[in-house]
Amino acid sequence: MPEPDYPPDVNAHIWRSCRNVSGRLRCGILLDGRGGVEEWAQRVIELLSREPAIAFESIYILAAADTPVRPSGSMLFKWFNRCGSCTASPLRRVEIRAPVGVSIVAPGSGNDEVRAEIAVSHLDVVIWLESSVLELDCTDLARFGVWNFCCGDPDERRSYPPYFREVATESTISTIALESNAGGGLVRRLAVCHLATQHGLRVTRNAVQPLSLAGPLLVRNLLNVLERESSLSALPTHAPDRRVPSWPGNFETASLVARQAVRSVSLRFRSRGREGKWFVAVRNNREQFRARENQFVPSGFRDVVSSGGSQFADPFVVDHNGRHWLFVEDIPAGASKGRLAVMELDRDGGCGPPVTILERPFHLSYPFVFGDGGEFFMIPETSANNNIELYRATRFPFEWKLEKVLCSNVRAVDTTALLSGGIWYFFTTSARLGHETFLFWSESLGGEWHYHPRNPICCDVRRARGAGPLFQSRGALIRPAQDCSVRYGYAIALNRVLRISPTDYEEELTEVIYPTWRKGLLGTHTLSSNDSFEAIDGLRN
Repeated sequence: MPEPDYPPDVNAHIWRSCRNVSGRLRCGILLDGRGGVEEWAQRVIELLSREPAIAFESIYILAAADTPVRPSGSMLFKWFNRCGSCTASPLRRVEIRAPVGVSIVAPGSGNDEVRAEIAVSHLDVVIWLESSVLELDCTDLARFGVWNFCCGDPDERRSYPPYFREVATESTISTIALESNAGGGLVRRLAVCHLATQHGLRVTRNAVQPLSLAGPLLVRNLLNVLERESSLSALPTHAPDRRVPSWPGNFETASLVARQAVRSVSLRFRSRGREGKWFVAVRNNREQFRARENQFVPSGFRDVVSSGGSQFADPFVVDHNGRHWLFVEDIPAGASKGRLAVMELDRDGGCGPPVTILERPFHLSYPFVFGDGGEFFMIPETSANNNIELYRATRFPFEWKLEKVLCSNVRAVDTTALLSGGIWYFFTTSARLGHETFLFWSESLGGEWHYHPRNPICCDVRRARGAGPLFQSRGALIRPAQDCSVRYGYAIALNRVLRISPTDYEEELTEVIYPTWRKGLLGTHTLSSNDSFEAIDGLRN
């Protein structure tokens, strides 16, 4: 079966080339009778048509008379929403563009006729591609049920328009979930992804990222059914929320405008037109290291002094033959892209001058350096080049040679390797459309990557993206990750790995290092240590 050439941003959620897919799923789309299709749903239709493992056959339209007429909010909200929709608005309705060979079935009498049309097609999956709740009996309509998206937290009362309420309540998190109607009034939750809320008066912007993720989320879970059909029936069922969704009133709309105005003024005052700058700090008191303590101790760090206005970030400490080295992302003053540099650490934590070790026409960061078989390797972040690259030191620590492209046509960031039980594990995170972390394993460092059956292992922007090498702390394996809910690189979340094998993975959040360990910080997003030094970075005005 040919593999579709997905764009790198999409491929970072589907990982098609690493999947063991066989067979095809016969699928149909279900829309309401208001005419047209929501813009985000049209993009999903186009993505489905690209996947050869999906036999996309028909688009079914509910009868207009049977489509519930929903309220549209207060007069103030209508005006506010109309103004806000002048920018990106994935919820606006556009003309249906059916792929070649896909029929549009529009019954004339009512929903019973729609049900009959779908039933005789004997489809594997029917997909409700509307942001509203489906008001239709879904029993026995498709082999694997009727799938739908929950635009918002599935455990909370639904609201319209989707993703307005998160901005209005100043929530840091916006959620999209994919569910399957299991029959008998129950649903199975197939996937839940937590993304950072996009605040501001243009509230329609907040729907852009979660609804951009809808297509990759859907295709990935359809491929999951082809790979391991039994996993679907093993998911727990629960009763969906049947409460009538609410629209914003005048008071809620006015409150939103007031809060967002205050928020904007506050942010401008705090930044005072200055851009934040990253720095790195190091300490050498072993008893304070997070690897030796149950919680992070903030004292004892000394800043690494940069010359010429350069910014340092993403510190990694490595020792070799009794000497200690600090690898960093180096962003020269006025530069728009990063390069990688190394400095030698003396026994007191002082640093020698930085030496550039890798520079490319594209941005480089996250110099993850590690040893294997007496040699040193590095997996830098090269998402701007749409691949994941492995480098080998030809003269450590100053000279590096590209050893192998581990994955191509993928926009993934902060890839982190771990050798455990003779197996290499690779953690990597999608760069856009929401942060999801995926796990791969291989029998050798440069060997074939195998897609882990628990993927994605984390779909939460608060603890997904890598924040440094995994480390042992009092018998526990810890995976550092970034909390990017408030802003990029806001905090460091420490996840305790409970189980890891080629067939199983589980972790739990154990601690968050907030940007309060130093006065005036705006963010902190990488932690690294060895037996002699511990390094961390921070963002400040």
